[in-house]
Amino acid sequence: MALIGCKGITVKNLDLGGNVEGVFLGSTTNSTIINNGISKCLFGVNIDSSLNNTIRGNIIIGNENGIHLSWSSSNNIIQGNYIKANTAIGVYLADSLITG
Repeated sequence: MALIGCKGITVKNLDLGGNVEGVFLGSTTNSTIINNGISKCLFGVNIDSSLNNTIRGNIIIGNENGIHLSWSSSNNIIQGNYIKANTAIGVYLADSLITG
């Protein structure tokens, strides 16, 4: 699922998997990714140039990378996620800040 240039979107209670990205946020603000199952992806959640988003209560297992934030993504809340058995990285920050 890709959210590009979005504002105020909620992705909730979905089973997402078997893709390059379970959820991709590109230039997206004030959106929520909550209570999803995300597995078997290159990136479980990939956040790029996105601000003020909430990633909460997701089960992110069996991906290559669990959560990846890059390119000045800031003020994103990552809280209460179950992140396990991702083969490369659980949470990766590159030129980004998180809160929570």
